[in-house]
Amino acid sequence: YSMADYIDQRCGVNDWDASGNNLTSLELGAGLGLPSIVAAKHGFDGWATEMDETVLPLLKKNVQTNVLDNTVKVHTLDWNDDVNIHPNDLVNSDLILASELIYKDTKPYWSALISFLRRLRLSRQRQRQQQQPTNEEGR
Repeated sequence: YSMADYIDQRCGVNDWDASGNNLTSLELGAGLGLPSIVAAKHGFDGWATEMDETVLPLLKKNVQTNVLDNTVKVHTLDWNDDVNIHPNDLVNSDLILASELIYKDTKPYWSALISFLRRLRLSRQRQRQQQQPTNEEGR
């Protein structure tokens, strides 16, 4: 609840990007997806992802009920295997939302989470490098 409250009070799209471009969010371990829903209400498009497939039906229903313009996509995401969402969809996220991901018996997932975030960062760096013109192209 506190992350959603923070987004609601402080994170309008204009606070992030004055150009008016659609910004995207990626919520990890979304549960019922409240932060993604609140971000969507402030103009973010994005992904609400969840590793626990038993939670996905509730997450989908909650997003469908509360985000009427379909700007939030719900998807399963195993941090050990990020190929089930096209990498550009993940790499292009402007805001990563994560709260209460590791608790009690889920502590073994720490290394998977850290590895996933590193892969995400490296993919974004590679993508930015590919988008920069070379010296020859820039002339």
